[in-house]
Amino acid sequence: MPKQSSASSVRSASTLRARDDERSTLRGSSPPHADGSPVDDRQQFDLTAEEYAAQRDSILNDEAEDEDDDDDEEFVYTGIDAVNSGDYGAQLAEALGDDAADLEVEPDVDDEHVGRSFRFVATEDMSDVLSDQASSELPGSPPRSKSPTGLQPPIETSGPKLTPNRPYLHPTVSRLRSITPQQVSQSPSSSSVATLRSTTGLLVSPSPSHFSAISRASSYADEKSVSGTSEAHASDSDVEAKPIKAKDAFRWTELKIVSDYIFQTTSQKASAVLGTSWGTPTVMATNGFVCVGTDRGLVVVFDFRQQFKCICGSEASTGQLGAVTALALSYDHTFLAVGYSLGHINLYEMARPQNPVRSVPPTTLPAVLAGRKEGHLPGSAVTHIGFVATRHTAIVSADDSGLGFYHSLGKVLFVEANDVLRILGKYPENPIVPSKDSKTSVEPTTPSTPTTPVQRSVWSHSNGHSLQKRSNSAILAMAPLPLGTSPHPTDNYNLTALLTPAKLVVVGLRPTPRTWYRKHRPLSEEMGSQEENAASKWRGCVAWYPSVVMSSTGEVPAVGKQVETKSGRRKGQEPEPEEPPSTPTLAYSWDRNVRLLRAREEIARQSVEDKKIGGGKKKVVDVGQVVFEEAGAWQTEADVMAMQWLNVNQLIVLTTTHLEVYDIRSASLVERIPMTASSLTSLQPASLDETDLRVSHSLRVYKGKLFVLGRQYLRVGTLLSWADRILAFVEDGDFLNAIDLTRAYYTGNAPGNKSGLPEDPTLLREVVGQKLRDLMVASAAYAFSEDRMTDRTHFTPDGRGVDRTSLFEGLVVSCIKAALALDDYEFLYENLYEKYESSGITSIFLRQMEPFILDSSLRMVPTYIAQQLIAMHGERGEYDAAEKVIWHLDPLHLDSNQAIKLCQQYELWDAMIYVYTLVLKDFVSPFVELLGLVRKVRQKALDRSTNGPIPRDSESTDSLAERMVPKAYKAYSYLESALSGLTYPSQEALPDGLAEVAKKDVYHFLFSGHSVFWPHGVGGKLVLTADYEGGAEPTYPYLRLLLRFDAEAFLNALDIAFEDSYLNDSPQGISRQAITNILLKLVSPEESISPDLSSSDITFIRIFVSRNVPKYPQFIEIPPTAQQNLLIGLATDRDLSTREDRQLAAEFLLSAYTPHSRDQLVEFFEEAGFYRILRSWYRSDREWSSLFMTYVRDPDVLPDELFGSISNLLNTAMRSEKGVLPPDLTSVVVDTLPQLLEHGITATASVIDRFFPEYHSTALEALGSGETYKQFVYLRTLVEPLPNSESPATSRQPENASRHLDQPDRNLYLRLLCQYDPAALIPLLQRIPDNYYDTSEVVEEVEASGIYDVTVWLLDREGKVSDAFAKVESQSRLAGLKLADMLASTPSEDECRRAVEQQTRLVEMGTNLCRRHSSSSSTVSGLTSEDMWFQLLESQIEMVQSVASAAWKSNQDDADAGSPLGNKVLTELRKLLQGTFTQLLSNSTGTDVSFPRLFKRLVDSTSASRTSTKGLYTEFRLILTGMLDSYRSEGDFLTLNNRLIQQDLHGVIAEGVKARSRGWRPKNVYCTQCDKAPVPNSPPPNDAEAVQNSLPRLRIFRSGVICHSRCHGARASLNA
Repeated sequence: MPKQSSASSVRSASTLRARDDERSTLRGSSPPHADGSPVDDRQQFDLTAEEYAAQRDSILNDEAEDEDDDDDEEFVYTGIDAVNSGDYGAQLAEALGDDAADLEVEPDVDDEHVGRSFRFVATEDMSDVLSDQASSELPGSPPRSKSPTGLQPPIETSGPKLTPNRPYLHPTVSRLRSITPQQVSQSPSSSSVATLRSTTGLLVSPSPSHFSAISRASSYADEKSVSGTSEAHASDSDVEAKPIKAKDAFRWTELKIVSDYIFQTTSQKASAVLGTSWGTPTVMATNGFVCVGTDRGLVVVFDFRQQFKCICGSEASTGQLGAVTALALSYDHTFLAVGYSLGHINLYEMARPQNPVRSVPPTTLPAVLAGRKEGHLPGSAVTHIGFVATRHTAIVSADDSGLGFYHSLGKVLFVEANDVLRILGKYPENPIVPSKDSKTSVEPTTPSTPTTPVQRSVWSHSNGHSLQKRSNSAILAMAPLPLGTSPHPTDNYNLTALLTPAKLVVVGLRPTPRTWYRKHRPLSEEMGSQEENAASKWRGCVAWYPSVVMSSTGEVPAVGKQVETKSGRRKGQEPEPEEPPSTPTLAYSWDRNVRLLRAREEIARQSVEDKKIGGGKKKVVDVGQVVFEEAGAWQTEADVMAMQWLNVNQLIVLTTTHLEVYDIRSASLVERIPMTASSLTSLQPASLDETDLRVSHSLRVYKGKLFVLGRQYLRVGTLLSWADRILAFVEDGDFLNAIDLTRAYYTGNAPGNKSGLPEDPTLLREVVGQKLRDLMVASAAYAFSEDRMTDRTHFTPDGRGVDRTSLFEGLVVSCIKAALALDDYEFLYENLYEKYESSGITSIFLRQMEPFILDSSLRMVPTYIAQQLIAMHGERGEYDAAEKVIWHLDPLHLDSNQAIKLCQQYELWDAMIYVYTLVLKDFVSPFVELLGLVRKVRQKALDRSTNGPIPRDSESTDSLAERMVPKAYKAYSYLESALSGLTYPSQEALPDGLAEVAKKDVYHFLFSGHSVFWPHGVGGKLVLTADYEGGAEPTYPYLRLLLRFDAEAFLNALDIAFEDSYLNDSPQGISRQAITNILLKLVSPEESISPDLSSSDITFIRIFVSRNVPKYPQFIEIPPTAQQNLLIGLATDRDLSTREDRQLAAEFLLSAYTPHSRDQLVEFFEEAGFYRILRSWYRSDREWSSLFMTYVRDPDVLPDELFGSISNLLNTAMRSEKGVLPPDLTSVVVDTLPQLLEHGITATASVIDRFFPEYHSTALEALGSGETYKQFVYLRTLVEPLPNSESPATSRQPENASRHLDQPDRNLYLRLLCQYDPAALIPLLQRIPDNYYDTSEVVEEVEASGIYDVTVWLLDREGKVSDAFAKVESQSRLAGLKLADMLASTPSEDECRRAVEQQTRLVEMGTNLCRRHSSSSSTVSGLTSEDMWFQLLESQIEMVQSVASAAWKSNQDDADAGSPLGNKVLTELRKLLQGTFTQLLSNSTGTDVSFPRLFKRLVDSTSASRTSTKGLYTEFRLILTGMLDSYRSEGDFLTLNNRLIQQDLHGVIAEGVKARSRGWRPKNVYCTQCDKAPVPNSPPPNDAEAVQNSLPRLRIFRSGVICHSRCHGARASLNA
């Protein structure tokens, strides 16, 4: 096929919407070859339909098979926007070979190989699976909706992370600073191309590509929506195979013929043939045949071709036995055991199914008690049944009353002789008694039992028969250990597992019946299930997986699946093992908890008596025993309803809401689909009890196939293998997700089920890798083929084109990720790129490949592709993107001429350095270019400083600030990388040889003592550094240029380079010592302090040298004079911004150098502020005063640290001076008191009181006479100290007041306390010692301050109670007059508020005195209790009346404005008066105070002093009304509380009485303390009283715990 370069040859303009030239190429259809010319080398994958059909036969097949050449069928695309998907899925159905379809149709298959007789592949012609006879005999049935669910493809990120530009080093960020910021990684991102996000058992799919036709809706909705639909037939196929979707986990096939038979409710064609209706399905067995039991006692049998085989039983023989409740097929599929709802068991031979060959009728309780028989009782439904090993007449059964039996069915002289052994359970005390009146039924005579056989058998009727309500001993599940494909020692024991709500029991029937394992249900699980759901207690399952042979490829055969040997022979029961067989495993569950047990045999030698010889002779024999080991446990999200083994590594679990598949090796969920348990057929009809669903008989697994018996369907499911999943994407046309999923399997990151994959990683990669390559080839061939360009998927119904850009973008991304996983890029670069190039869409390929280059996933890209990518960015002006691409590619695959030309033209410095260093191996040329840029920047800066400021809108300003300066700083970054042996800018390590060359060349050029020519030889130019053209070149010109531009940035890079071992012993003359000597020379006095270097540059050089000399003592040595000069130079710099950096550098240098004389340095360090160094020197020399001043002057010392350090200093000084502080230190402290008080008043007060108590007055004077509040804070710290600085103010401790204060200072504190915190005065006086203050002084202070409540308190404290109440009375009257005068004028609100607060404190003090003295029956100071209350209330009433009169007058004078302030004051005073009355009533409990008499005295006294009684009675009315309202509200509140308490108390007592009358059931049968039985098993005496006395007393707690009373008492004593 020749190349088609014109746009018109690759699109149809009439049907497309043009977006751009590139995307329009992807829309239209490419015309077929007109000349039939052969395909050239560049178009070898543009196949015709015939070539592609022939090639896809080998896709994903391990062994290619020859196919016919007549496949001329047109290739049709099945994308999401296709009108008709055609037959593309069928054409690729064989793409995965044997891995995709392990079950093929076999026309004539016997019963032994029925497992391979289903065909689950979705095809249009499924009738080939069934025989013509079956199709003609069986009628159609209403179709059921099909909606399989499953898996979604993995989500991947949109692309790799891009590497940001490397920032230049800012001048203020370096290793020379005292605080080094966190280094930002300068290396490019190395994140993976994409991440595969997995969930537990589910794959979340992104939006599908245009290859995909996958539906976004769930394909297997809730099973409730599946049952009972009545739509018309979609097709006439007898096996309804549901199409596999890409998100499916199972491939579902509905057995329509079987479903039509068993779910018919009216007598149609089957009724005419059989003469009766079969009834409603109840249980199912599928190991060999599809056997379905009904509620009419019949069992319908089909083979796996859905051919009707037989009916076991008849209406006449089984109509009296009840519904079928349990089924089991023998190991060889020749016998069928059936359990019925009325306790019967029948054994049928499949060759003669009309009548049972053995029958086990139920037995009666009298026969059991007489010891004549064992067996199920009448009316007990047999809910579980199973064959023991390979025997046809050995079965185990269990019923719903909790009894389990082993039956050995035989005949003696043609008479049935059944041997029945009870293996679990006890007979009930009140068994179900059969009806004596019924002639045709053996059911119990209960009101709900129907009287006719038809009514009795149909469970869907509301009055139909139902199973018994489960008891605590009910058997939830039972399962005998089946035989596997490999013999195992445990097979000889005939193990059977039985599960009850309380325990798991494993019983062995051979050689003698015994219990091998017992495990009680954990109490925590049982209690948890009861709290969460009452039905969870009755939900339990068991399932065995026998010993099987593992295939050599690592594949796991399903249960009962034939194992094919290398010779091709298929062996049945005992194949020769190639790998160690698996161990029998038991899975069991209670509610949501699933556990695994592994069974094995242990052989022990025992000495037993030899009965043949006798005489006590013993012999040693081998005795085997079964040992069980815990193998795993996990929890599901909902209760487990059914459980079946899919294979040795996978367990299927049906919960109430989902069908889940678990991998037992990791106990992880691998698949999960919605499926409700209520949608399955239940033994207990859902109409009777929704919480008692018994659906374990409706879920079966046989040979890896899952059979589901729903309420209206019978369905078979196969868990999709890895190849099936890939094929599902391919059949949907979604190649991209198919490639991604295959890659996930290849890398081992695919979540979910991995069925069919080899266990060996090498073999897995070999198998999956080839399929991944084939998928990429097929996907590319189809995407660019003529068939895709001409099929109907390329257009939409409205005639518009379809945008295919995302399809071709996704193809590149998927193929790149696959190539990275395979580490094989031949197809990617040789084939796929050529297809994009020939179609004119190269930019799509390059754009999608670029992110993988930028995250370093792709480094070795062919040169011609790299050229195209760089040229594309250059043509589009994307120079930054081109730069990133250049330095991310491998240098050997770059076109150096193209890259250098582009970099020089557009100043792409990072890329240019990368090309120079790694392509041309030239490390000096990029450095020379960068030095030229640095020089140019300096020249422009000098021009600006000489010519004046340039306008902000000038182009030169923008170029200098925004473009040139950041690029000039790349010189330091490159220098750091080159001298450290790293590539720039990727920061990857250079090869050893190349790193040595880089370091040598750059060091020699940088530290050259004069200007040099570069490049060497002919054509070289002199590299100049002078700021002005023609200027003189100094010594070490390149070193000086970098220092002048930014000394800190240069020295930071050099400091990193010093850590490299190259400088340890360089033979080239470059070493740390040589570099240090050069730097010292630049700052030496001989150089006149380097006039071309600024003072900050010189400072950073000194810092660099000072920090590196002690760091490398074995490599750097400088004379003491130079070190002394360095210290002086660091101290004489006056730049405060570098003070801490210089001090830290001086500390570094002093760690390796001891100056011979420190006096001169001390002076310099004092001026420089190197206080940290000075403190170490002063402490060693015991110069305490100087040390103290370093703390005070150091601005870096925080106040908290300051006073802690001062205290430590003073303590140390006292210890060194024998407990006495030096006089000079005391003098210094006193002189610095103003500075200390500025740092903290309280801390200073504590230090002065501890070390200098005689200087408190001096400290108060230092605060200033006008700073009274500061003085108050200072004194309060001493008088009322806090325990520690973090305690709240309420924890002040006046009892620990300082004794160092003189009396004037104490009086000063009392005066200040009255001013700033008067409320704290009384608490202080109560707790402080009496001798700490003068009472007369206190009284004078409080009187002067107007704090009369303190005066009253002091008078009462001195015993002058009458004087105290007189004071209250007089001050209340004065306060009333004062407030009245204030209201008469224009008072401020603050003045009124302070007056009211002062009066409130006074009244509260008077009230407290009345309450305290009212308890005394005698008079106090001539006053009775009534007199005290009278004086207090009288004074308050007069005060209120005075204020009320003033407020009324104020309102009369200004009626419009009113007096809101007066009303507010009056309201507060009335509240205060009402509160006093309330206190009076609540505290006057005796006869000492008569309220009526007191009230009369108050009225008389007040009326006598007033001429008008109008205001008087108004006040008393308000008082009484307020009191009554208050009492009324409190009474209502108490009444409401009383009612609530009574209701709660009644409910609690009623609940307790009910619980006590019902009793509590114990959770165990042993005492929890002594582990003994609660009641002894010895026979009771005849005397009833003796029996009562002999029984121990028990304690049963509400939690269910039971113990002896004596044990509980002993435990309580021990705890006490």
